[in-house]
Order: sequence, then C-alpha cells, then structure tokens
Amino acid sequence: MWICPAFGRPHRLKELARSWERCQPATRLNVRLWRGDPFYLEYKKLNWPQTWRFYDSDAKGCGEALNEYFELHPDEPFYGFVADDIVLRTKLGLEHLQALAIPYFISYPNDTIQRHRICTHFCIGGDLVREVGFFAHTGFHHGYIDMVWLRIGLEAGLLRYAPHIIFQHKHFLVKTAEWDETYAASYGAPDSKQPDTLISMADGEMFEKYLKEQHPSIMQRIHRELFVNCEDWDEWLTPEEKIRLGLVQSPAAEPVL
Repeated sequence: MWICPAFGRPHRLKELARSWERCQPATRLNVRLWRGDPFYLEYKKLNWPQTWRFYDSDAKGCGEALNEYFELHPDEPFYGFVADDIVLRTKLGLEHLQALAIPYFISYPNDTIQRHRICTHFCIGGDLVREVGFFAHTGFHHGYIDMVWLRIGLEAGLLRYAPHIIFQHKHFLVKTAEWDETYAASYGAPDSKQPDTLISMADGEMFEKYLKEQHPSIMQRIHRELFVNCEDWDEWLTPEEKIRLGLVQSPAAEPVL
C-alpha cells in the first residue's frame, strides 16, 4: 500500500493529485493528515482523487507517520512511500515498483535529483519490512530514513533501481519549488546547501547510533532469512553429495552371507 504523509502543503499535494489522476487513476493512496497542521482545514476543503483515502493522525514527523502506518497495517504485501513534493511522470509506474519490491526487495524510482545514489522514495516488500520490524526507523523525524534502507539494501543485495519510473522531486535546492516552512524544518535558511537544523542534526546522530547499535543484528537476521528461504540445500543435493559433505551418514554395508 502507498502512503503519503502530507504536511503544510495543500498546493503541493494538489499538484501530486493532478499527476496521480494522469498516471495512476485506479491506484489507492493513503494520505496522512497531521491534526496539528496549520493547513489542516484547507486540506479538508479541497477535492481529491476518488482513490485517495485521508486519515487523521497525531504522528507529526514523516518517520513517525510511516511507522505508525506499518503498525496499523502489519500484513501488507508491500509498503510504498510517496512525498508531497513529488510529481508522477510515468504512467502505471507504481505497479512496476510494487512488482520489483514484493516480497523481499527495496525498489525505488528516479527522483531526477539523487537518481540511483539514494532511494529517496522507496517501495519495500512486506516480508522485508516485517523482518526488519519498521517501515521507518523509530526515532527519525524526517532525514536519514532513506539512508537506513539504502544501507540495508546495499549490504544484502536487495536494491532494485527503476530509472525509467519518474517521481520528479520538486525541491528548492534545484529551483523547481519555492522555499516553505516544511523545508525550514530541515534547512535553516533558503541559502542552506544541506540540512542543518537541530532536527536534521538529531536525525544524523540517530543514524550513526543505529549503524553501531542495531544495524549489524538486523543484517544478520536478513542474511539468515535469505539463506533459509532461498538456499534449499536439502532439495538440491544428491544422496551422494550429502554423504560426501557429511550431512548424512553413509548407509551401513550389507553383511556378507
């Protein structure tokens, strides 16, 4: 299922909605509205695609919203993240990302900024999310959520980049969007070149802590699960190979009469 945590940008979400109706007219999108959003009532007044489902939440940050959604819907075949500052450019591209992700992979589109380098928007197979235990790591507000999945994908060989599926990421840094208060939460000023607020620095510290304290055990679980589910040695090996490898004992020789 696809989720979009909207925040402070009804006009940006409206642009996504227009592209959604062009490219994914039959696809459902779950849109989180934060109850404390100053534009909360404006979202309610506007008309949206019929396939969109809005729900209210007290989870403010992007990471909090994604993980809350996973906790509420723990059995989905996939979990896809769509930001409210993108525009879809590829018809039926979401179906391709879903197919690439299910059941245990991390697929991601071409955002026209980071492209293959970072999975800024991601679709993750449900089995992998359940194995890891989160859709967005608990404690991250906004930044570094994609970096967690990038590291997991790189170290387990699970990344599936789709350069032909375009999620145009309209961002003030590349002059395709205007500066707004949502950007201000991560970037201290319009002339900032990278996230530098207290919130973004806290996310950076959380990422380093995650790499030291949790990432190794998560990777061990993933590698073990991949081995169990993908490498069925018992089925492949012949009886002779099993004996040679010491997996089974050689049958006792028949007594001489």
